Amino acid sequence: PALLYSAFGVVIEKTRGAEDDLNTIAAGTLTGMLYKSTGGMRGVARGGIAGLTLTGLYALYNNWEHMKGSIARQSL
Repeated sequence: PALLYSAFGVVIEKTRGAEDDLNTIAAGTLTGMLYKSTGGMRGVARGGIAGLTLTGLYALYNNWEHMKGSIARQSL
């Protein structure tokens, strides 16, 4: 799964021309979907949701300080 995630991340980054958290979330979602693709459509959906959730939480954790700073500046 790690190799798939990395490959998806590189392809998405090159396609979009940007390096941001959206790439991370998309790569995680696609990896989960492909990893569980042998389980039919329900497996694909579950894998995608799991990948989306895990990478979404990672992106939030990774940017927590930045988000707190943005909220503090907006309240001034």
